[in-house]
Amino acid sequence: MKTRSLGHFDLVVVGAGSAGAIAAITAARSGSEVLVIDRLPFVGGTSTGVLDTFYGFYTPGENAKKIVGGIPDDVVEGLSKFGSMIERPNTYGAGTGITYNPEHLKVVWESLLQKSGAKILLHSLLQEVRVSDGRVTELVLATRAGLCSVKGNYFIDATGDADLSHFAGFGY
Repeated sequence: MKTRSLGHFDLVVVGAGSAGAIAAITAARSGSEVLVIDRLPFVGGTSTGVLDTFYGFYTPGENAKKIVGGIPDDVVEGLSKFGSMIERPNTYGAGTGITYNPEHLKVVWESLLQKSGAKILLHSLLQEVRVSDGRVTELVLATRAGLCSVKGNYFIDATGDADLSHFAGFGY
């Protein structure tokens, strides 16, 4: 079966959940040509597919202090525009929670990625990782359009299951 090339990128991020999306947005905003890949039909991973509240932006306890900013602030700002986000005070000792509508979060993540200049490839399952001299050089993906390959200078495994590391034969 023939494999179609998707080109060469400065950075390829496998996994478009919160960690992968933030890595891709950061690199793209810094001028890198970025491709972010996910097996799901939407970005956001667990934050959009399973959860409805972010924790960890504030310290736990009664006198919560905000300790996380940057792109998470952009996410919260995007959610607040939908009018469906609330800050919940200290819940079960976990600190202030940001509760949101997961469908709105999908839109926010995708919008932030697009505005950063990152390219997004969804419905794509990692099939093979090509390694040369101990470095990942190319990925082979199963997509709805068939097998595709992508080359890159750098790769980030943000799959949550160490898929890229596993297929590359790296320890994890």
